[in-house]
Amino acid sequence: MGRMKVFVTGVMGFIGTHLAMRLVKEGHEVIGYDLPIPETDAWKALWDGEDVTIYRGWVEHDATMQLIEKAKPDVVVHLAARAIVEDGFRNPIPTFLTDVMGTVYVLEACRRLNVPVLAATTDKVYGSAGPPYLEETPFQPFTPYDTSKAAADLICKCYSKSYQVPIVTVRSCNVYGPGDLHWSRLVPGSFRALARSERPVLYATMQNVRREWVHVDDEVEAIVLLTRKLLDGATTARAYNIGTGDVLTNRAMMNKIIGVT
Repeated sequence: MGRMKVFVTGVMGFIGTHLAMRLVKEGHEVIGYDLPIPETDAWKALWDGEDVTIYRGWVEHDATMQLIEKAKPDVVVHLAARAIVEDGFRNPIPTFLTDVMGTVYVLEACRRLNVPVLAATTDKVYGSAGPPYLEETPFQPFTPYDTSKAAADLICKCYSKSYQVPIVTVRSCNVYGPGDLHWSRLVPGSFRALARSERPVLYATMQNVRREWVHVDDEVEAIVLLTRKLLDGATTARAYNIGTGDVLTNRAMMNKIIGVT
């Protein structure tokens, strides 16, 4: 495949930064979209991003459609989301606005332009039964974050079936790696606590929760592969789980973290 022109929402986030770095390194053009006052920790920590055109705005506004239509990309990768589960629980309205209506505005722009889109949701849509999951596993969300992502996933299916928009949805497990500075997460928060000679926190109710983990490089590899297949017409109207099969309880993960530090 030749040079791609990729519009990435949430480009300055943890996964978005790694994806932009990968695409630019391969010679593709990246147009990014992020918050007016972005959470730029990953962007600043890993990269100056000088080769990327950045637009600022709220993904759940009309401006999103206008910017995508102006950019005329070959493909859109929609990563923008309110990604912290605890924040969504405390303040659900911004979570639903960003994750649900933001997805609607992105898909509406892609419908108008007939541009394919890869949209990221999460394996949290399957609920608390624990991995491994199949793509056919029924949705059982219960927190505002889970529910907003399940709604976004269904909206993607709606646009694919109703308007024939070429869409691939990816449902990722827990992603870890350099540049994730959301310290409330088990990774990287436990590493930072131990580096400071502090006691890492793992609540008793969360110790036996089983989670699947994937390194951000593998996550980006999967996204790039599926984006190429989407542009080639080799896949569409499909959802893919991204994972590794590496399933651990939070207690087991904490023990690994303690071991390597």
